[in-house]
Amino acid sequence: MFSSFSLNGSAACGDSLPVPLAPVQKCGLLVGGIRSAGFASMEEKLIPLVVNSLLETNLGMPYIFVIFTAYSRRFTEQLSRREQTLAFTERIQEWNRQRVYNH
Repeated sequence: MFSSFSLNGSAACGDSLPVPLAPVQKCGLLVGGIRSAGFASMEEKLIPLVVNSLLETNLGMPYIFVIFTAYSRRFTEQLSRREQTLAFTERIQEWNRQRVYNH
């Protein structure tokens, strides 16, 4: 079954009628605890947003690190190709040898 999305915010599955996305998304956020039904204090509304944002960021960082390492082992920070491609572990060792100075 394929879904198609249109600019007016609706989705169509196969030959069925378009389904408005906004109410479906709002229900998903309400059930998932990201949005409250209005019965909570401001603190109770913000805590799930902060926690979910931190989880999403931290869960994605290993993938970003792996992609960046795979790229930077072939290219320098000046976007020029390295003379010799490094292995994944060699690139990490190269980073560990670098020193960071406060300027």
